[in-house]
Amino acid sequence: MTDDRPKPRYGEYAPEGWVNPVTAADDTAEEARVAEQDARRTPSTDLRAGDETRTAPPALTTGRRVDRVATFALIGLGAFGAIQAIARVPGYATTQLAQFETFGLDLSDFGSSAALQTFGTVMAVVAVTLFAVSTWWTLRRLRAGRLGFVVPLVAGVVFGLVQGFGAAAILMGDPAFAEAMQSFTNDYFSSGSN
Repeated sequence: MTDDRPKPRYGEYAPEGWVNPVTAADDTAEEARVAEQDARRTPSTDLRAGDETRTAPPALTTGRRVDRVATFALIGLGAFGAIQAIARVPGYATTQLAQFETFGLDLSDFGSSAALQTFGTVMAVVAVTLFAVSTWWTLRRLRAGRLGFVVPLVAGVVFGLVQGFGAAAILMGDPAFAEAMQSFTNDYFSSGSN
């Protein structure tokens, strides 16, 4: 007995009515997944795009709501900080020095007022730029369904560190300020030990 037919490949000659259980299970799972996606799909309310096949974003979970509230609170603080940095520009050096004079430091010989004022102006520009970039990036992350509060939080920390260390470098670089601080600490510790 010889079979003149070509050798079967991949179940070509299976008995009539036989169904491969592996592909049947895969097809059933795929059909269920597609049906679930279709059930969740709702028409978009954005008529500007003219594309009715767009879907609405998924419902927000509690974690996503908390993220959005925290994110927009941090964006609000960032906006307040940027506006405050702009408002401080005209008298930045005077304000900084006045804060130290309230502690009794004599800064009448302070010679780096111009550098401190320039630093205040630069920091205002940095604040506005950093706020704009971080807000843009945060909104993109939120639209993509990713955590958003991290970006404005990191931006605020970076701005605070740069401003603090920059101002400290300018202040400590002036001999009159360093001498006033040395005098202040000597007076403070000598009066505290009596």
